[in-house]
Parts: sequence; structure tokens; C-alpha cells
Amino acid sequence: MYSYDTRVKYSEIDENGRMKPLALLNLLQDCCTFQSEDVGNGISSLKAMHRAWILNSWQIVIKKHAALGDEILVTTRPYKFSGFWGMRCFEITNSEGEVLAIANSVWVYLNTDTGTPAKIDEEVKNMYGLDALIDYEWAGRKIDLPEKFEEGEPIPVIPSYIDTNHHVNNAWYVELAS
Repeated sequence: MYSYDTRVKYSEIDENGRMKPLALLNLLQDCCTFQSEDVGNGISSLKAMHRAWILNSWQIVIKKHAALGDEILVTTRPYKFSGFWGMRCFEITNSEGEVLAIANSVWVYLNTDTGTPAKIDEEVKNMYGLDALIDYEWAGRKIDLPEKFEEGEPIPVIPSYIDTNHHVNNAWYVELAS
């Protein structure tokens, strides 16, 4: 388990004073990035090994919206490694211990030279350790797609959307879709 404390900033709230989805996603990915940095498997180490963690899926449940100035604790728990898959869950709580949001995520360990998944080494698995999945009735990962799609307006990719893996960061997809 890994946690960090933060406070909801003005730049993270919407017109109703509630935390924006983009801000919530950034908190979650910052939490797992901080853990990776602290256990010695951060961005520079991954680059040296020609590896990257790429998000495959999120399921996020917002139980109560955080608001401006709220002191919050963001926690992540890696709970399973299998082949090239890494699974971790998250919890955001307020200063009273009330759960504001929970999330479950699936990540792919990628060989950045080939662009293909790479088996997770035992050494990498041991850096993180394993914890329990948050008890919740999580949805399956399959999404029913509509039979007919409607083409929308193209969205240009600007440099600020690109992350250290040289692709549009997952949080921006949610922001652009909203």
C-alpha cells in the first residue's frame, strides 16, 4: 500500500466547486507514479530498462465529490501481477476518513523498443508487494458497443496532452470526452 496527502486546489474544481474528473484521474496516476518512484521503478529506471506501464482500463466510483480545500488521502494498492498485467486499486478519503472515491485499474508492462507487452520480472513484482483488492462489486472490463457510431469533430493533439511515454495521457481522453 502507498499513500500521500494533498489538498483540493482551486485549479482542480469546476464551476460548482467540485473536483473535476481530470483532477481526480491525475491524483490516482500521481499516486502510483509516486509509489514507483519511491520503490526504485520510476520513470528514469523504466526508461533505462526500455519499459513503461501503460494504462489498459479504469473503473472509478465517485461516492462523494471532493471540494475546494478538502484535505484528502490518496492510496493505491497493487493487488495482482500476472504475465504482463499489473492490477492496482485506489481509494481517496477525506480528513474524517470518509471514502470519497474508489478505483480499480489494469496496466500493461510494455517493452518500449518493440511496443509489445513484456513479462513482469520477479524483481519488479517484489518492489511493489501485493495487497488486497478493495471489496466492491467491480464491473467486468468488456463494454457493449453501439451498432452504429456517429463521427464527431476531430480533436487536435497538442503537446501538453503528451506524457513521458510519448502518447496522449489517459486523463486527457476523459477530459476531452466530457
